Amino acid sequence: MSVHAVPIINARDGEVVDAELDDDLSIEALLDIEAEWAADRETLREAIRKAGIPKAEWPGGLHWDWGEKSWRLSLSARRAKYRIFGLSVAGTWQGVMLTLKDTYVAHLAPDAGKPLVYLDFIEVAPGNRTVREVGWRRKYGNIGVTLFAAAVAQSCALGCDGRLGLHALEQAETFYLGREMAAVPRQEKEGMKYFELTAAAAAKRHGRR
Repeated sequence: MSVHAVPIINARDGEVVDAELDDDLSIEALLDIEAEWAADRETLREAIRKAGIPKAEWPGGLHWDWGEKSWRLSLSARRAKYRIFGLSVAGTWQGVMLTLKDTYVAHLAPDAGKPLVYLDFIEVAPGNRTVREVGWRRKYGNIGVTLFAAAVAQSCALGCDGRLGLHALEQAETFYLGREMAAVPRQEKEGMKYFELTAAAAAKRHGRR
């Protein structure tokens, strides 16, 4: 287990908050994360339903269940290739990410054919979302950015030079474009576009070589 101190932002007052990033969580930790998030997740879903917001406009990942992902991951033949990251403040989970190694290779030149780290799932806690239509304001910010940077660091540590790949929910596409990722044509999955971070982009945007 490796735990690092990282700064995030209190979205209510803009102050820096000390958080902890654990970059090697157990599969069982996902059960605890879902248990913490379940009530807020359902409260937000119900508020959105009552507001009449179309499902196509719901925050991405609001239907996820990390307990179910824990079960599926425990049965996966690729279990050893997954890594689970969790970000917490004062012992409360604020974000989680699941990455996969040794499975995907890059499509974009000049990295085509080279290994990369695949970012399978990333989510902030329901309490860290903002849904203005229902008056739902996030508590902490900079969580997705911090987790993404951790994925880039993992890629570098594995000799992949910062290369990442992922299939993005539509609502998250702008976020990944802002991280210097580029869409890769004809690699869609389940209606989601595929994005990659090249080694050059990782070095330029994230200072990784």
